[in-house]
Amino acid sequence: MERPTNVFWDFLKNLKDLVVSVKIGSAEATPNGAVLAQLSESTFKVVDEQGNHGVCELVAKNTNDLEDNEMSLLGFVLATSGFTYIKSIIDNVMTDFNNIKYMWDMHNDSTTNVLILGNK
Repeated sequence: MERPTNVFWDFLKNLKDLVVSVKIGSAEATPNGAVLAQLSESTFKVVDEQGNHGVCELVAKNTNDLEDNEMSLLGFVLATSGFTYIKSIIDNVMTDFNNIKYMWDMHNDSTTNVLILGNK
């Protein structure tokens, strides 16, 4: 008999693959931050390129516009071939700032991870 599949491990593994723009405290904003843990639907423990750790909240801003302890996550919407900022993540559903819900997956094209959003 095989061990059961741990769906929570797969979910956490996918979160850690997310590439987010972050500004941790007074450090410089960077487009290549990483998620370490999810604290709420819109708050995450993150690390930036310089190794700074912090807690950031999801916002709909470009990297250069981020304020202290803010982060942004941009996803590619298959249905519209456009991009949208993510407001919250609950289980395997992401919601944008227009309250549209998406199923999501990560795609790695060997240079970066791309967040792909599909219809819920």
